Parts: sequence; structure tokens; C-alpha cells
Amino acid sequence: MNQTKNIKSKLILLVLTLSIVVLFVSCSKGDKYIGNWYSTRKDEHILIIKKDGTYTAGEWILPGNWTLDGEQVILTDNLGMNKVIKFKDDILTVYTTDGEELHKYYKDKKEADKNNPALIEKEKEKELEKKNESKIEKFKEKLPGILQNKTWVNIDEDIADVELIIEDDTYIITSTFKYTGTSEHKFKYKIKDVKFAPKEYPFDEEKYQKAYGLKNLNNFYCLYIEAINEDNKKRPFKVVVQEYNDNYIIAGSFLGAINIFAPKEK
Repeated sequence: MNQTKNIKSKLILLVLTLSIVVLFVSCSKGDKYIGNWYSTRKDEHILIIKKDGTYTAGEWILPGNWTLDGEQVILTDNLGMNKVIKFKDDILTVYTTDGEELHKYYKDKKEADKNNPALIEKEKEKELEKKNESKIEKFKEKLPGILQNKTWVNIDEDIADVELIIEDDTYIITSTFKYTGTSEHKFKYKIKDVKFAPKEYPFDEEKYQKAYGLKNLNNFYCLYIEAINEDNKKRPFKVVVQEYNDNYIIAGSFLGAINIFAPKEK
């Protein structure tokens, strides 16, 4: 009788020991998942996997429970929907149950940022902005020599003959129409800002390119000008300055309608 009891006790002890070992191994395997994980999403979403078998996340993953399934983790949200997490090279990757990759998560926030497409794009934009600022400063130095001390003539044959003379703070525009004669207008002006290749082209890009065979319309400067007429009325408008055939062309509504000008041949 005592021998039977001893065997039962030993079996119970063995089962308990094995259970503890399995639990310990399971917890050890799960330890690598526990903690804060930083995503490469635009919203810099954080997934927090907790020791108590629960997890919390941002808007796109509802909170819930997690369980180990071999070498992967199953996230089960509060609505009973599952997602799968796989771990490789210190990176967590979240998949749908159909195997579609959703997002990657990094233990180190800096690593997540390095691999975040939105942040990478922002950094590229900052670098481009710095380069453009340098271009703009050099262009500003050349601008008086580009615009002044010459007569500009319109290259659009569908409208009147128009000549433009730009001085330091004044421009004079002369229009000659076939039946109504010549008119001259003088404006004070200020250049309020200069940008290199702003995202929005200021005119009808397709028409402009077709009519004059211009290429690489991204490679231009845009002047933001305020004109002041004889009655002291202010009118803002934009002027494109672009290299063309070893020279420059300028386009803008100096008088009202948009004219495209090239330097008058001497």
C-alpha cells in the first residue's frame, strides 16, 4: 500500500516538475517578445507586449492577449481577430493569418526611424530643401544681371508685340497692337520671395511646354513679386525664370495676361 502511495507521489511530483519546466521554457521563449516595439508606420505606432500575456497597441491593432505558437506569437484582439508575429534578426513582423505582411517593429526606436518610409522621405525633403536654399542664394546674387540692362520681348505670336525693361525697382512694359497702337505702363515692384522649383507650377505647364518646346520644367526659379501702379495699388504675381538655349526666359503676368519673354537680340 505504502509502495503504491510512493509511486503516486513520485508521479505527481514528476508531472509538476515537467509542468514547471514547460512553463519556464515557454516563458523563456516568450521573453524576447516582451517590451515596447516601435513600428515603421507613419504614425510611429508602438506595440507593447506584456509579461501577463496581454498586449496594447495603437489604433490599427485593438488590445488583447498573446500566446506562443511554436516560434511565432498569436495576437488575439478583444473582438477575437488574430494576427501573427514572427521574430527574426531582432525585428518583429506582423502578418495576417493569411500570411500578408502588415508592418515591422524594432526594439530600438532609432532603428525604427531609420527604416520608416515617411521619416526617410522627410529627411530627403530636408536635404533637398538645404540644397535648394544654397541654389537660391547663388541665384539671387545673379538675378540683377539676369533681369536688368536688357530689353525683353514676348515670344508668344498670338498676342501683341510686348517689350519689357526691368530696372532696379521699376519695370516698364510696352504693348503694341495692330489696330489700337502702343501703350506704356510703368510699375514699381518688390521681389518678396524666391523659390526653386516649387511643387505647384504657376502656369499651365502642358500648354507652356507644348508651345515653346521647353523641357525639364522642374528646373526653374519662381519669383513672388508685388507690383505697385501709379495709383499705389498693389498686385501680387509670380514670375518664372528658366535657363533656355544658353540664356534665360521669363514668364509672368507683368501687366495682366501672362507673357513669355526672351532677351531681345541686339
